Amino acid sequence: MNAYENQKPIVCIDLKKNRIRIHKTTLHMIGDPSFINLLVNPKEKLIAIKKSSAKDKSALRIRSNQLDDGNCVEFGCRDLILLLKDIDNSWQINSSYRIYGKYNKGECLAQFSIKDSIPTEEI
Repeated sequence: MNAYENQKPIVCIDLKKNRIRIHKTTLHMIGDPSFINLLVNPKEKLIAIKKSSAKDKSALRIRSNQLDDGNCVEFGCRDLILLLKDIDNSWQINSSYRIYGKYNKGECLAQFSIKDSIPTEEI
């Protein structure tokens, strides 16, 4: 049993700084991968983070030192942030949003519904 299964994965979308923060707990849940895929389903308004490998050219690399200094890994990606904002028109451009997700053990991924996003000012 994974020690993190009873916790919820967390991802933060920061529209002001055009970055995505993936919390350390989320990465632990999916096996502390060196590479991940960030998947978006606009129709279902879902984001997923899935363990990947170096063979996958679309994978994002997680460097081990990225987790040494903080509780999350950050990726800057303006185009992806704009795509996510278009999916949820209620998001404000100078705000950031936290989404608590679900861990899918069978698929070894963390899934987040954009509909469940919470402005960080409310947390």
